[in-house]
Amino acid sequence: MRFVLRMLLVGGVAIAVTGCGGGGTNEVDGCAIEPSTVCQDADFTDADLSGEDLTGANLTGSNFTDTDLSDANLTEANLSDSQIVDANLDDANLTRTNLRGATIEDTDLTGATRCGTIRTDGTTDDTDCPASGGGGGSTTTATTTATTSANANLPTIVSFTGPATVACPQGRQQVTVNLSWSTRNATELAWQVDGQTIDGPSEPSGSGPFAFACDDPQHTYTLKASNDKGQFANYSATVQRG
Repeated sequence: MRFVLRMLLVGGVAIAVTGCGGGGTNEVDGCAIEPSTVCQDADFTDADLSGEDLTGANLTGSNFTDTDLSDANLTEANLSDSQIVDANLDDANLTRTNLRGATIEDTDLTGATRCGTIRTDGTTDDTDCPASGGGGGSTTTATTTATTSANANLPTIVSFTGPATVACPQGRQQVTVNLSWSTRNATELAWQVDGQTIDGPSEPSGSGPFAFACDDPQHTYTLKASNDKGQFANYSATVQRG
């Protein structure tokens, strides 16, 4: 995954704000490895796509035999009718990924995030969806006049994931952790680290590096997704120093 980083120092904690890097896009079998890329029937055999951002990519019918997709962001990617054999999807983000008709054999899915994921048989896998309406560290606030039908349009954090721990090598004051998020019905995102407001990415769904100050044993990253009616959902993820 390739990002242009702009470091902002807020309250002693820096955040890396990300954007797509120009000119350095990786290519495999003529396919640009980047969000929303269109590469149907591509051959990714033995390719290293670990950590790559393929959000919204159309990879229908592609060959992922022996492909390393560990920690890749495949949010809303289309992998229908693809061959996923002896691949590594460890810790990949499969939020709303379309796997309909795909062949998945001998593939490592350890830690993969599945929320709104379309299985090979067309059914939906919501195993890892965070609870909304207050459960699981997520809260959704609506106006008192919201009706049952309006509730369906409330901002929702579909997924918010990150590592449980991060290593801080001796002598390092700061490292980065990669967070991935996916929201629905949100017009604005707000970010906090340990309760302090920071500037952060504004994309409704994405993945990017955030700063982790090694002086502290842990940091809590909070995402708040709002709409123009003042309704919101928030979710927090705590990362500990390993």
